[in-house]
Amino acid sequence: MAWYLNRGLATEIDTGTSNKAIKLLFEPLGRTMIDDPYYLKVKQNICVKCGGDKLLNKFYVVPYEFRQYFPFRFKVRSSHDIVLICVDCRECITPAYNMKKKMFYLNAFGPLWKEYEENNQKHKISHEIVKARKSARALLTAKDKMPIEKRDDLERCIRQVCELDSDIELCDNILKDVLTMDSKVENPNYESAAEILVKNLLEGNLDIPRPEECKRSETCNCFLCHGDASKPGDIEHARLKGFVRSWRYHFVSTLNGQENFLPEGWSIQHKIQDYEDARSISRT
Repeated sequence: MAWYLNRGLATEIDTGTSNKAIKLLFEPLGRTMIDDPYYLKVKQNICVKCGGDKLLNKFYVVPYEFRQYFPFRFKVRSSHDIVLICVDCRECITPAYNMKKKMFYLNAFGPLWKEYEENNQKHKISHEIVKARKSARALLTAKDKMPIEKRDDLERCIRQVCELDSDIELCDNILKDVLTMDSKVENPNYESAAEILVKNLLEGNLDIPRPEECKRSETCNCFLCHGDASKPGDIEHARLKGFVRSWRYHFVSTLNGQENFLPEGWSIQHKIQDYEDARSISRT
């Protein structure tokens, strides 16, 4: 109780007894799900594709590489698009998922996607560390046999990488430590392609392919139009809704008609909740 009272999220109520009670000054997040069949039903620990109960893994209907960059208010307390799937079934649907991800990336980056994918790596090889490791190896094996100028050059290379002063002797222990240095380092210029894609989506710079049955009208029930034409609401919400439903539609298509094991209440049209105040409450 004190936690809520100290943060101004509740007021104390006089119960007339020794029992304390408080009244919350905000709508609890879970209350919006109180009439949602999906969250009220008990979920079975079975694969949503084959119904098996062995080697189950958590599977993100909307790939996590995209979902992690959703605005906080769209993913908090939302487990509708996280299902269970067995290892074998995961292997079956992974190729189709990779193809769809590639399609979205090509849509976002165009013909530059292949070049971006090759050049924009999260980690890169540090040629300075590679050179320092070679220098350390040479000094450990033939330090006494090499010319002084060569030895000084190798030691200078190591000192630069390890940021060692010239008065510190490069003993064997230091050289051995240099040999264990990882030449793979973080790329300071790295920018996640998935983050760029989601940003383009929310800014309206990414088109979402429509299904063949789309009529582009208020009466259309496809995953993009359903409920949006008559109630456009927040533009960002609508764009994200289309993206999420696109992945749900794709996920169901990968089940090859085996939707009988999906949890009760799960559907392509299930609402994407917008917890507008979730961030401020959770971080107060």
